[in-house]
Amino acid sequence: MTSGNPSIVRSVVGFLLILAGLVLFGVLAPIVAKQGFFVGLASLFLIVSCVGLGSFLFLRVRFRSAVKSLLIILGLSVPWFAIFFIPLPGEAQLVVAMLVALSAVLLYRHHVKRNAPLKPSEGR
Repeated sequence: MTSGNPSIVRSVVGFLLILAGLVLFGVLAPIVAKQGFFVGLASLFLIVSCVGLGSFLFLRVRFRSAVKSLLIILGLSVPWFAIFFIPLPGEAQLVVAMLVALSAVLLYRHHVKRNAPLKPSEGR
């Protein structure tokens, strides 16, 4: 009995998890829409978990960098969602939300560029 290439198995399992998440979305969305907020939230968590884990496996993302990125996203998304609970006049709520999202993306990009390893030609 020969063992297969682990990266191929990992990619196939990741693809199947993504596919399972999409199928769950198609099957559960009409059923859950009538059940209520908490049931919808639980099913959404299940679907996002399947697709997210499948994406990490399929793209061969390391666990440490994935957890670090997810914590950064979670830390930035909580204040961003709080903007929608603040009553602002007119379209100001959307403008503030877009500015916060843009600043978060630029901050993350700056962090990634600053912590990127130096190329051999860029030595000190």
